[in-house]
Amino acid sequence: MFKLIAGSDTATGDVIMSPRHNARPQSGEVQPTGPATPGTIQALSINFVRVTGGQVSGSLAPYTDPTCGCTLRTTFVGRLRADTLAGTYTSLHEQSREVQRGQWHVVRQQPTR
Repeated sequence: MFKLIAGSDTATGDVIMSPRHNARPQSGEVQPTGPATPGTIQALSINFVRVTGGQVSGSLAPYTDPTCGCTLRTTFVGRLRADTLAGTYTSLHEQSREVQRGQWHVVRQQPTR
């Protein structure tokens, strides 16, 4: 969930993370080094967001990777096109300095009445 309020320079939200089991790695994607716990889902807080000229960038609060138990720091950048906000993210493993990259997107939903 990602919430932006019109006329404001602030954004709040959470990223819901769930491990992908039996998924084939994408090109350049790093394989997990430890066993993922089935059913592990985390709500990760968005720590910082900046919106400038149609581009959004920010970072998540540090969190524990369920596959290796190590701390990750993640930054993201994206663009708004129609009702979709999409971009890329980079996660840095604090202990190993290993970097993972991927893509993300969210689609605007109209508020329920």
